[in-house]
Amino acid sequence: MRVIVREPRNIYIPNAFSPNGDGNNDRFMVFSQGDVEEIEVMRIFDRWGDQVFVNKNFPPNVAGEGWDGLLNGRPIINGMKAGHNANVFVYMIKVRFKDGEKLVYEGDIHLIR
Repeated sequence: MRVIVREPRNIYIPNAFSPNGDGNNDRFMVFSQGDVEEIEVMRIFDRWGDQVFVNKNFPPNVAGEGWDGLLNGRPIINGMKAGHNANVFVYMIKVRFKDGEKLVYEGDIHLIR
């Protein structure tokens, strides 16, 4: 009999953020209670598959490293393409933990203005 023991991973990736400048949830970022060594890559895409944000090799829990809801320095409001509401995005985040294991997290994020 083969037994596989998996380490619990204390990581939190929110499913919504509101970059409105009020100081609460203004950036989409990864939170960890010390298990994460580094975010190797964070990529965010719109619903048409266009990449709107990428950041590499940064620590968790640092707001300045997360996505601020801007594209080319301009806020995304009611979607990026005329007539479309694109305030739901998808992410792919590759995380390296302190024990050396690497995991990929995928999901969606709601940008609320």
